[in-house]
Amino acid sequence: RELLKLVASRDKAVLISSHILTELSELVDGCAIIEKGRIVCDGTVDEVRALARAASTGGETIELRTLAPDPDVVERFLLEHPLITSVQPKGARFEAEFSGDETEVVKLLSSLVSEGIPVVEFHATEHDLEDVFLAVTKGEIQ
Repeated sequence: RELLKLVASRDKAVLISSHILTELSELVDGCAIIEKGRIVCDGTVDEVRALARAASTGGETIELRTLAPDPDVVERFLLEHPLITSVQPKGARFEAEFSGDETEVVKLLSSLVSEGIPVVEFHATEHDLEDVFLAVTKGEIQ
C-alpha cells in the first residue's frame, strides 16, 4: 500500500488488476470495470458507483432501527415508499434498498418521524465496488 501511495504521489499512474475490489476502493482515485476485454464503466470511484446505481435496482442500503412496538407497521410503511425496492426486517432493525438520492434519503427519514415511527438509528450506505461490479457486468466468462 505504501509503495502504491508513494508512486501515486509522484504523479504516476499505477494499473492494478484485482478481484479484491473492496480493498482496492480504499487505494484508488479512479477505476475501470472490464468484461470480456471491453470497458463497461470507468471514472472515479464515486462516478462508477453512480453509474452502477443507475444500472441496478437499488442504489443505497438504508439501515434503521426503531422503537416501534409493532415492526410490521414499519415494514409496511417502508414497502409502500416508491423509492424502496426491498425490505429485510430483522426484529427492530430494517435494511431497505433505496433508489433515491441524498435529498430523498432526508425526505424518507422525515416521513418516518412524521408518521410517528420512533427512529433511533438511521444511515445510508453506498454499495461497495464489488456490488458495483455485479451490477454492471453480466458475469460472462471469456
